[in-house]
Amino acid sequence: MFNHSLFNALFGETVVPARFDRSAAIDAYRRGETLFIHVDLPGVAPESIEVGKDGDWLSITGERHYAPEVTDQVLVTERPFGKFNRRILVDERLDLSDAIAELADGVLTLQIPVAAKSKAEKIQVKINRRPEQR
Repeated sequence: MFNHSLFNALFGETVVPARFDRSAAIDAYRRGETLFIHVDLPGVAPESIEVGKDGDWLSITGERHYAPEVTDQVLVTERPFGKFNRRILVDERLDLSDAIAELADGVLTLQIPVAAKSKAEKIQVKINRRPEQR
């Protein structure tokens, strides 16, 4: 039989299940004309992950499940679970139609091409000269 009193005396009170209370950790960088984003998502099923862009915001959402057996006597639960949403402000025009998303070893890697920027345009300022006043 498990001794809860001894466990609590050694490690403090039993930790309640952790929820995703913050967004997933990322690294992001640009290499040439491609934006790379690495997101730590250990234990997240690929089918629960969604990546989208709305205006200047890139969103990464998903869910990590926690389902102990009914007969399990949970002692400590520190790994976060539940839904998460990571939003990243991007000031680039991104081409999601050619983006690549791969999940390997608990890390989601996004490779998103930066769309060709529109040509810089200038507006010619017309100068209206007033007749000289005397």
